[in-house]
Amino acid sequence: MKKNCKVVMLPTEKATGIVSRAKETNIIQLGATNPRNQYWIDQHLYITSDEKVTEGTKCYDLAGKVVYVQEIDEEFASIGSGMACPVEQLRIIVASTDASLDLPLLPESFIKKYVEENGKIDEILVEFKEIKAPFENESNRADISYTKQVPVIRENNTIRILPAKTYAREEVIDLIRRYSEEMGMVPGEDFIRDEWVNKNI
Repeated sequence: MKKNCKVVMLPTEKATGIVSRAKETNIIQLGATNPRNQYWIDQHLYITSDEKVTEGTKCYDLAGKVVYVQEIDEEFASIGSGMACPVEQLRIIVASTDASLDLPLLPESFIKKYVEENGKIDEILVEFKEIKAPFENESNRADISYTKQVPVIRENNTIRILPAKTYAREEVIDLIRRYSEEMGMVPGEDFIRDEWVNKNI
């Protein structure tokens, strides 16, 4: 199966080989930076998913930080140092150029494409698969498990990426009309539907 994932770029003090102009993150290139270079800043890329956040996952929060979830309840996640973050503000990191996170990596081909596009790729399709995983605190019982989705990993520890599907206006209109017809419209509703389509798409 394929899932839509977000692409996030965050600055780092470590050399990454991906750099952007200071205060101009839409100008990106591959290469090394001078530690004292005030014009170029090293960056890491993160692929994030809206999968359910669980204890032990590495996440990206909306404040632009990478955090490690230590404990979690229905509304808040403990991220260390006595700090907590609303769960709804977290997205799981499924892959990154930061090898220190011990997560799958990004294919070099995608990194080059991202740089060529100057970071204008903010959504991609990632191939996932379903696996069975034990519930928290029940790891000693093989019969207690749940199904979770994880990215497909290549032999070189990179994820499989495809461009996110985009639709032309005509395709969207056609899908709306087909759906409404399959659901069964009351006579006269086609006019209301078409009027809404013309105003909103």
